[in-house]
Amino acid sequence: GVLVGLFALMVACGALVGTKDSSKTTVSPQAAPASSSAPVPTTDPPSPSPSPTPTVVAVDRPARTACTANVQAAALRKAGWAAKADAKDVEAEDAAAESEVPAFLSLRSVDSERIPAKLGGWCARHLPTVKAAPVARKPTAKPKPKPAPKPDTDPRFGTCREANAAGYGNYRRGVDVEYGWYQDRDHDGVVCET
Repeated sequence: GVLVGLFALMVACGALVGTKDSSKTTVSPQAAPASSSAPVPTTDPPSPSPSPTPTVVAVDRPARTACTANVQAAALRKAGWAAKADAKDVEAEDAAAESEVPAFLSLRSVDSERIPAKLGGWCARHLPTVKAAPVARKPTAKPKPKPAPKPDTDPRFGTCREANAAGYGNYRRGVDVEYGWYQDRDHDGVVCET
């Protein structure tokens, strides 16, 4: 009786442990009576389908150079350096042309406008650790300061002689505001004649 009780206890414990760890074989909790010598059926959990193994591409030095130039071109373009980014794109294309990687070899047949984007996608998948060096944002041209507006009138002097000495004069009645500042002694409609 004691042996039958121990056996039942072991079966129950095995069933509990089996539910926590699905990789082990579980025993059905409705086991046959201890006196029966029939084997206890076991069920194996379904094996998971094997996950596809990623294809590893051997990356040669030109491919790495092409990816480095490609990410640097993108960083330069983002920072506003379009001409430098175009030069880096050309460097990336040249390096890609030297590469032995099949994906890079196919870039030769791609429209040149699309090469940077296709190259960037390939690099992001196969060389995600390649990062661009920091790039400072291109300074924007500061607008030229507007010249100070000329005053509506010339400076006011105490006499016409002082105005003439400073290079001012010939103020006409009805035309120049400065005419009213000085005396028109000869009444000809012009003051501070030079």
